[in-house]
This record gives sequence, C-alpha cells and structure tokens, in this order.
Amino acid sequence: MGEAAPALLTVDEVADYLRTSRAAVYHLVARGQLPGVVKVGRRVLVKRLVLEKSLDGITVSDRAGK
Repeated sequence: MGEAAPALLTVDEVADYLRTSRAAVYHLVARGQLPGVVKVGRRVLVKRLVLEKSLDGITVSDRAGK
C-alpha cells in the first residue's frame, strides 16, 4: 500500500517539485508569488493541492484557513 502525499509541503519539497533551489522558493514566498503558503511560526509550508492546481492553470480559492 502506497503512502499518501502530504497535504502540506516543506520548502525543500517545493524546491524539489519545482526543480529549483530553496532560495528561489523563499524569494517567491517573499514576493507573494507562491500560492498556498501557510506560515506556522517561522516555518513556511505550502498547500500541495493549491500549488498543483495553480501549475495546471486552475485558479483555486485559498481564502479558507487564512
């Protein structure tokens, strides 16, 4: 049985997914250009579903949970 994908991705996981660096991900977060960002204290997480849908060109409302 396969393990389910996490709902929230770490910066490292997002960088791997986007094939870029951690620094590039942090720059996107700072500029507000990365959808689905959730900050928990100093930790930055990204909602996997929102990120995937935005890359598919589908707008996903991310107002819930803010």
